[in-house]
Amino acid sequence: MEKAQNAPVSASTTPIGDMALIAPAAGPSVPLGTDAERIKVAILVAFPDYPVMVDVARAESRFRPWVDNESGSSASGLFQILDGTWSDHGCRGSVYVAEDNIACARKIVDAAHGLSDWDASAHAW
Repeated sequence: MEKAQNAPVSASTTPIGDMALIAPAAGPSVPLGTDAERIKVAILVAFPDYPVMVDVARAESRFRPWVDNESGSSASGLFQILDGTWSDHGCRGSVYVAEDNIACARKIVDAAHGLSDWDASAHAW
């Protein structure tokens, strides 16, 4: 897994590919036109069967793909994916790039047949 060298990637440079071109879905607490809104749309596109993943990302990182877990675990990025989980699922790219983190979360959900990897934050979503 690729981690940032020095400073974290800023939200304004976090690529989300063509997802930014999709009209944003209405929803509270995510201002239209922001990186958070574009990330939210990308999550909805990747998880049409699990729209709650928007709430998971909000709870895990507040839509900030560059964050590390504050409790000292190896969890990082938008969905706070552990280093071992990233490797175990063959995830590629950078844990700090929104589209890579979303793709990895999709692999995790598909392999687990659900959201069990995020049970610890379920109270917040």
